[in-house]
Amino acid sequence: MRCVCYRLCGLGYSRHGDWMSFIGKHWRGEYELGFAYWGIGAGLGVLLMIPMQVLLGWIERNGQALGTPWRAFEILAVAMLVVSVIGIWQVVGIWNSAGRRAFEIKSKHRQGNIFWSRAAMFMVVIGLLQLAWAISQFAPGAVRYIQAKGWAAKPASATLREAIVSVAKTWNAEVPVKLDEVTTLVAAMPAGNKLQFVYELAEDIAPEALDVRTLRQQSLPAVCDNKADLAMLEAGAEYGLVYRTAGKPNDLEVLTVSMKDCSCIERSQHGACVKAKPVESK
Repeated sequence: MRCVCYRLCGLGYSRHGDWMSFIGKHWRGEYELGFAYWGIGAGLGVLLMIPMQVLLGWIERNGQALGTPWRAFEILAVAMLVVSVIGIWQVVGIWNSAGRRAFEIKSKHRQGNIFWSRAAMFMVVIGLLQLAWAISQFAPGAVRYIQAKGWAAKPASATLREAIVSVAKTWNAEVPVKLDEVTTLVAAMPAGNKLQFVYELAEDIAPEALDVRTLRQQSLPAVCDNKADLAMLEAGAEYGLVYRTAGKPNDLEVLTVSMKDCSCIERSQHGACVKAKPVESK
């Protein structure tokens, strides 16, 4: 019996091919079954767990600082792709090694029990099913992981979405709304659990007024001290505050305000929270 993967790949059976590298020899099943199964399969599988655990630990510590919540997803996706490619290489090599061993036993070229070849092939099938299941569960599992860590906004409930859409319609019916001498509200845009307000600033505004700390210092009290806004944030909504210069479409600053930002009873002169409200025990 020739190895199934040889026939599928259009390769002839050869124990001494030109491609004698470690990767090539294993892929073609040229290593003994014991080494292929326990060394390359089980042993390398255990070793691969170490960098994966290191990567997960790094993401755990730095996920919030990656700039966008889906950067963590991209990193995990690349890692999953690498592990999947290595996993396929492992099982193909084990299958071919088992097939070569079974062929040699059947053709009387070696002594041994064909049972171990069949058992290895059976475990390869189980391994492929596990790999396929892991790949199918990766995307939803990674999304749940990122959301559980608070790196991405959780899906809004239908009631919250309806409330956000209603508030946006109310504001859009009144825009433009001049808030002060330099700031005008020009749009309110709902997006899931986020309500984004777009403000246009006067073209002659002083550069220091565009400092993100200054904008946050001015914006947080206006949102957090408003009972209606606070109720929205407590329900799980987030406010996005986008600042633009009149006549220019590019955003100057984008701030996100959540309930976490309003759980503060003392701020520094730059708006940073220096004393948070105590968490009430339930």
